[in-house]
Amino acid sequence: MKNLPEINHCKPNPDAYWCPKCRAHNQFSIHSNYDSHHGSWYHSYTCRHCKTSMFILNDAIFVTRALFIVSFACFIGGVAFPDNGLIYALGGTGALCLFLAVGVWFNRPMKWSGFNSFQSGRSAQTLKEQALDHQCQPTYYECESFDAWAEQFISSAEIQSLKKKYGEEKKVRKTAKTESSTDSSKSKLFYLAILYAIGFTAVLFFIEKRRMISEWYDQWSHSD
Repeated sequence: MKNLPEINHCKPNPDAYWCPKCRAHNQFSIHSNYDSHHGSWYHSYTCRHCKTSMFILNDAIFVTRALFIVSFACFIGGVAFPDNGLIYALGGTGALCLFLAVGVWFNRPMKWSGFNSFQSGRSAQTLKEQALDHQCQPTYYECESFDAWAEQFISSAEIQSLKKKYGEEKKVRKTAKTESSTDSSKSKLFYLAILYAIGFTAVLFFIEKRRMISEWYDQWSHSD
């Protein structure tokens, strides 16, 4: 494997996977699992250096906003429909979504914000020197994950140039586009947030009204 100075992994990129432990856009390993229920593949990305789970800033912001929206909608719904225990069910769901949103925000976007603020104050030359001195150096290797990582920063033509420069001439393998998996992950997380919110609301509503439901059931059973 050969070092790869052409890509600066210390320069902030909100659309590239970032390792919060190494504080760099390190190369990653892709772990794929098939979701038979939704009929799609789920991809997770871990840092090749420290094995920490990596994330894309814009994806984290999307999830945080989705949770805030669900939380706000639950609070409004609870105020609009205060009867029949819905105010407690929706209020509890809204509080849970708000708690999760704050947790995601502090665990991901806030960590990135500190890194971005610090790096943005540095010159291009300083960032280049930092990247060359970083403990985690990008390397060229023959694997699909290399293409997926490099495509975040440079074009396909530039990737082929790197392959000619650093690697042996091999037939280029077609790789699945990371953008499609990223979009599906966004949608999946959003729908899961909605699904869990509805489920949690139903559970709280049932707990609040279990006595009433029990009385209805007794009346129905006695009528038979």
